[in-house]
Amino acid sequence: DDIYDNNDNQTDAYGVFIGWGTGDILQYDEDWYHLAANSTTMLQICVSGELDVLLGMEIWDDEGYIKNLSKPLGEYRVYLLHQITNGEDYYIRIRGAILGDQYGLYFANVTDDIYEENNDRMSAHVIAEDTIYNCVQMDEDWFEIEIQSGFENITIEVHFSDIEGNIDIELYNSAGDLIEGSDSDNNDESIKIVLGNSGMYYIRVAGDNFGQNYDIIWMGEEITPEPDDDTTPTDDDTTPTDDDTTPTDDDPTFGGIPGYSTCFTVFLALGTLVILKIKNRTTK
Repeated sequence: DDIYDNNDNQTDAYGVFIGWGTGDILQYDEDWYHLAANSTTMLQICVSGELDVLLGMEIWDDEGYIKNLSKPLGEYRVYLLHQITNGEDYYIRIRGAILGDQYGLYFANVTDDIYEENNDRMSAHVIAEDTIYNCVQMDEDWFEIEIQSGFENITIEVHFSDIEGNIDIELYNSAGDLIEGSDSDNNDESIKIVLGNSGMYYIRVAGDNFGQNYDIIWMGEEITPEPDDDTTPTDDDTTPTDDDTTPTDDDPTFGGIPGYSTCFTVFLALGTLVILKIKNRTTK
């Protein structure tokens, strides 16, 4: 086994501290670790390694009760996030298939972001447009945005690394109704939508609560007016109608004379002299 054995039970747990970590542990049996908290903080524990079987992790109190369980994070890692209190003792149990896999174990403290407490819609933190906010996902985070009239075409982006913990986002209106969401298993999430109304809206950010960092930004674009498809004729409309009587070149007569295809209509004042020339003949 490794140099930290015999730590096969809670009584013989190996002593660790926040900031301690190693990558050379062998999992031949249960491994226990003891952390004596010297501050009140959020403790983050990570187990990682190219494991044949994913390991499990638990945190116990000094009375023998399980206080929290780890969650899988990607193919080879598990995380645990737990609030610890100064002066208390905590015991971490690592268990698995006892295959002799090598793994790493790391202890760190994490702090929430400066926008807390924004854990529900009523306490949402107001964020401005086109501004990047650096946040920590340790619990639900709510943000309030104001959509201006004419700029209801909005985009919301949250950037993060999914290997550090999954994050999903949702958009709500001021009545608390869900409008849209994004919940993939990839890095980053985004919502792009044209809203029906301007006003106040709310973004909910939720996930694995592993204390990972993320950036959030939103943008509102001006809505482009729809093109006018009105086909009502105007005064300039010169489209011929069914009652158009303008003669064409195919008109077989001219004033009752066969063979002539040109027609003129002339309005004359009384007593006006008119000369018409037709086939080299002149008539009055």
